[in-house]
Amino acid sequence: MFDSLVLSTGDGITYNRDTGVFTIHNSGIYEVNWVINTNGAGEATSVSFCAEIGATVIDETSSAPITSLRLYGQGLFEVGRSPALLALVNRTGAIVTFGTSAIQASFIIHRL
Repeated sequence: MFDSLVLSTGDGITYNRDTGVFTIHNSGIYEVNWVINTNGAGEATSVSFCAEIGATVIDETSSAPITSLRLYGQGLFEVGRSPALLALVNRTGAIVTFGTSAIQASFIIHRL
């Protein structure tokens, strides 16, 4: 879950801070970009996160044995029926700790 919303252009996308889920209220083609600064993942030997919207999954996994890194993901998806729910999901299988940088994670959704 993200603790702050830096910019919202009112493009029909809302964010629920309690659930960590974005709701896309308009159909169309969207681009998603995300970055996570990780600093370990318990016993896990790699870190895996994905953006999920319905059956569409945009994922990225680090190479083992790397769990401290900056992980990036990006992709395009189509929303045919709205509203659609979009979330960034930890698929590591362990709790991932964040790095100490000023920005620990970012998530950008843009309607094309």
